[in-house]
Amino acid sequence: ETVAPLLGTYQFGPDYYVPNVKIRIVDNNGELGGEYVDVNYPPFSFIPTTDGKFLIRSFWMPAEFVKAADGRVTELKMEDFRGRRVDGETE
Repeated sequence: ETVAPLLGTYQFGPDYYVPNVKIRIVDNNGELGGEYVDVNYPPFSFIPTTDGKFLIRSFWMPAEFVKAADGRVTELKMEDFRGRRVDGETE
């Protein structure tokens, strides 16, 4: 399965470890990676576990991409935190 539908930028809320941070999901030669936007944290990688579910290697944190009824990925869930997909929105 391709990683393309998962790629984009997701914004987390004020309750996340880094309040209101944006995380960009990228394609690292066919493997899924994450980059914090405007925060000096190292990039991280995802280990696929089951359909749409992953383990974030650096933190051993579960992650899941949540789809809307139409099949589009709209959220990134990391532990109990939810990041809303914001790519394409104006800043």
